[in-house]
Amino acid sequence: YKHFKIDLNDIQFLKAEGKYLELHLSQERFVLRSSLTRFLESFGDPIFMRVHKAYAVNLKQVDSFETARILISEKEVPLSRAYKKVFFEAMLLGKWLCDCCTLVAIDQL
Repeated sequence: YKHFKIDLNDIQFLKAEGKYLELHLSQERFVLRSSLTRFLESFGDPIFMRVHKAYAVNLKQVDSFETARILISEKEVPLSRAYKKVFFEAMLLGKWLCDCCTLVAIDQL
């Protein structure tokens, strides 16, 4: 095994693939043997939110979102109906935002 130091803030999203979990960063992807549930429970960091059976996102990394998808650095993450309400509430409350950011709703033309 090779060990890496990863800042949790750098993780954009997590994707479960069978017995493995992919950690997606802006320039890298790491794979570890863990379930999504176990990873989220072990770190208990509120910046991560489950948005699909197989995905969780870092709320600080979300660039935009729509009814069924989330965009993070031009990468698309599915948003399932089961998690949509809780995700929208968290995003609209904006507790994850830094002082320099705001959430703006824009109509698509």
